[in-house]
Amino acid sequence: MNVRDVARKFFPPWMLDRIAAGFVNGWKYIYSFVVMADLLLQFTIEGIQAKFPGYSPTDALPLIGRDRRIRRGLVETDDSYAARLLGWLEAWRRAGSAYAILDQLAAYIGVAGTMRIVNANGTWWTRNPDGTRARHVTLPTKNWDWDAHPELWGRFWVVLYANDYGWTRDGTWGDGAVWGDDGMGWGVSNLPWREVLDLRGIISEWKSAAAVCKNLIISFDTTYPAPTTGAGAPMPDGTWGNPYKVVAGIAVPSRDSRLLFCGGA
Repeated sequence: MNVRDVARKFFPPWMLDRIAAGFVNGWKYIYSFVVMADLLLQFTIEGIQAKFPGYSPTDALPLIGRDRRIRRGLVETDDSYAARLLGWLEAWRRAGSAYAILDQLAAYIGVAGTMRIVNANGTWWTRNPDGTRARHVTLPTKNWDWDAHPELWGRFWVVLYANDYGWTRDGTWGDGAVWGDDGMGWGVSNLPWREVLDLRGIISEWKSAAAVCKNLIISFDTTYPAPTTGAGAPMPDGTWGNPYKVVAGIAVPSRDSRLLFCGGA
């Protein structure tokens, strides 16, 4: 039903289209008005639907996502993104938790993989490739001591395992390559630096206000670091605050070479 059809009931015959008799000008005049009413109603309907994921046109999804602060995944379909936008209030109800950060990172990357968060007290939160979760507490003999400053309790680190996402080592120090010339992050292939910025942005948006993400860590070892790794070396032994330490008067790397460290949030 539209205004053009309904309007025919309210006008006299001489203003309607009597095609058989050859009289159509009257209805043409009326039609020019009622078609605008139909357009106005259609614009109103589409405008209302535009804010509802699942009913909105696909080009409205980025705007809805911006308003609800839900970033779209790199390979996410329209239907999948619309479904996540419908659950935005439930997602934000859990904002500030470790699992909220991990869930949003997983949705953004769009590839099933293991990811973890570890805090300064050695408590680990794991999101497995199938979406299941696990929490592991290593107190009082915590297995994560970044720089021997336990008073900085609000810090945490996000760990992603490169093998799960198809990332590989990219170059070596001093090989003559220039950072950014291929658009990738420093030291890792298949991971554009702009996507790294998005990952850091997600961490910043979903962490608690009291927490500080010290680093986003990319590991090239599928089993390291892990909640079950013992305390002390080669896990952070209180000397990882700087990239090097002095041993017998010689500067040596302080951090494990299997890891890359991006700035946190």
